[in-house]
Amino acid sequence: MNLGVTFNPCMVAVPLYIIAFVGYIVNYNNKINIEEGKQEFISKDFIRIVIFSIISLILVINSRITYGIILGLVYLVLTTIKIIQDVDNHIRKLILIWGTIGIFGFIFLIMLLMGPHYRLDRLIASFNPEIDPNGSGYIGMLQKEILENANLIGEANTEVISSDKYLVIEESNYTFIYLLGKAGVLIAGILVLTIVLTSLKMILNSKIVKDKYGKFLIIGLSTLYIIQSVVSVLMNINLGIKTDVNLPFVTYGGIYFIVNILGVAIILSVYRRKDITLYDDINIEKQV
Repeated sequence: MNLGVTFNPCMVAVPLYIIAFVGYIVNYNNKINIEEGKQEFISKDFIRIVIFSIISLILVINSRITYGIILGLVYLVLTTIKIIQDVDNHIRKLILIWGTIGIFGFIFLIMLLMGPHYRLDRLIASFNPEIDPNGSGYIGMLQKEILENANLIGEANTEVISSDKYLVIEESNYTFIYLLGKAGVLIAGILVLTIVLTSLKMILNSKIVKDKYGKFLIIGLSTLYIIQSVVSVLMNINLGIKTDVNLPFVTYGGIYFIVNILGVAIILSVYRRKDITLYDDINIEKQV
């Protein structure tokens, strides 16, 4: 029996990969070389983290390149925070990590410039839809029309909103611009303010939690929410690249909404136990 429910596995895989990655970097825990009495720069745990990161990123990118990039950014944020918390060699490690990312980014840019022209045209049209209004810039032109005719409160004076024959509808990735055109700039502004306040609350919650795993878990899932929200909002107002990223808790979608709810449930569950510290962590701190 066909229930008419479809979803991309990477929507479920991304938060699960983040949870697993947090476990790896927390267990890494400044591994000490007992024989030499000093911190190892490259250990077996470090190699495991690198291998896991590469494999998970490849699997997600093969499904959706956008979510692969988002997952990579979450990994980068978690790794940077973990390195900063380390006392020794954190500058050298940060240079190594960010330098490697910069090299890969430069290679990707060269490949984009040397690749098929339609990819570069689509990228430029995301910010300047006028260069191809009937092709890559079609959605951007619809968004621009909504923005130019939007009211402070109430429906915009444009057929793009009043008619259902266009692609800017509530069931698409363009829910935010649809809401702006349907309800007005004020309501859209309140939504943006809600996203900002929610993001700040998540960040503050991570500082309160004492358990290391719980702290990094909140940081990872919060970063995922923040990146998705920022990318989606910017894309909807022609200030970001057109992607298939949905706006969390706003875009219509069954499995996507459930995954976001579960992510927030995990954050709240960890925050509820913010004052709990593992006995092993206490012993380690005393020994140090």
